[in-house]
Amino acid sequence: LVAAVLSIGEVSGAVIVAPPGVQPLSVRIFTLAHYGVENHLAGICLVLLAVSGAAGIAAMAALGWAARGLRRAADGARSAGSG
Repeated sequence: LVAAVLSIGEVSGAVIVAPPGVQPLSVRIFTLAHYGVENHLAGICLVLLAVSGAAGIAAMAALGWAARGLRRAADGARSAGSG
């Protein structure tokens, strides 16, 4: 998630590695900010924020699910060893 946030600011690198005819999101945001198109820029940034937030929530849920599974496995091993 941190890498995705940091890569958005890397406009020059995105231009170099983008295939012909494709405009990366970071370049699109930079272009809209440069030309002053506020309503499109706000919409794109809100979608980007929502996607980043959803990815963060999904990552936290996956980590919590994995931690619960590990905790249950450790509890099961302890109860099997004591009996």
